[in-house]
Amino acid sequence: MITGNIPEIVCKTKWHKPSQPLGVPFYGLSEKGWMFAMWSFKDSVGVGFIAGTLLNPQPPVTKMAGLWNKGTEHKSRRIDIKNDSDFDEDLLRSWFVQAKDLPGWSKID
Repeated sequence: MITGNIPEIVCKTKWHKPSQPLGVPFYGLSEKGWMFAMWSFKDSVGVGFIAGTLLNPQPPVTKMAGLWNKGTEHKSRRIDIKNDSDFDEDLLRSWFVQAKDLPGWSKID
């Protein structure tokens, strides 16, 4: 779904830690920076958008930690997918496509 809509996307894992030993996959464009990331939890998968307050509609989860929430007016937002009924493929695809035109975070290294 991601590479089909944004062929030039870059994916790297960052932040390897005990709770995420394989790291957190971040997706971005080299000229914009990181646009979104994904996390796996015991009961769900989270997809966080760096400039989530600019998405229409905004993803519902507003409490997100992260360096990208500091020093910017555009705050991140996340959706948690717990089961098939939480998975709206069209909406998720829309957010991915919107994200490529929004401000990114940091530099892709």
